[in-house]
Amino acid sequence: MYGIFAPGTDTPNPGFGAGWSDAGVIIPWTAWLQSGDTRVVEQNWDAMEKYLAAIQAANPSYLWRTGYGIPFGDWLSPEGPTLEPLVASSYWAYDVTLMQQNGACPGQDRR
Repeated sequence: MYGIFAPGTDTPNPGFGAGWSDAGVIIPWTAWLQSGDTRVVEQNWDAMEKYLAAIQAANPSYLWRTGYGIPFGDWLSPEGPTLEPLVASSYWAYDVTLMQQNGACPGQDRR
């Protein structure tokens, strides 16, 4: 799992949380989108796949209810806090969508 801040600490996993850790997928995708340079995706693809595979392994129902880390959640919602499984599952779905788009980036054969 991606840590919630970078650079990390001298411990293997300083903590993770849905939304924050998803930056490990979102930032390479955004860098590719803004620059057109596929190298950042290529350099991070294996880690991005491992991240999504770890979520899938803990949540075979495709709802991220287990292992979402620190529940930062949506504490600014005017209606009250959004349940963490909804926030986490939404980020997971977003990550998968970005990975599908990355898989189609020029020069890549990731399908």
